Amino acid sequence: MPLDILPTQLLRYLIVGDTEMAQKLGCLELDEEDLALCSYVCAGKYEYGPILRDNLTRIEKEG
Repeated sequence: MPLDILPTQLLRYLIVGDTEMAQKLGCLELDEEDLALCSYVCAGKYEYGPILRDNLTRIEKEG
């Protein structure tokens, strides 16, 4: 991870769509490419890039 963040908790909140907690954990500092390695090593084969983009779009729409 490029920043000093808690990746496991952040990824969990991104998956469930909890944008408030994801923002507190630093999702606004990331873009899709930053999560490519997390997607590669994920045993569940989640694609975190599109999940992050969906959450960032939702945050933008909410204001």
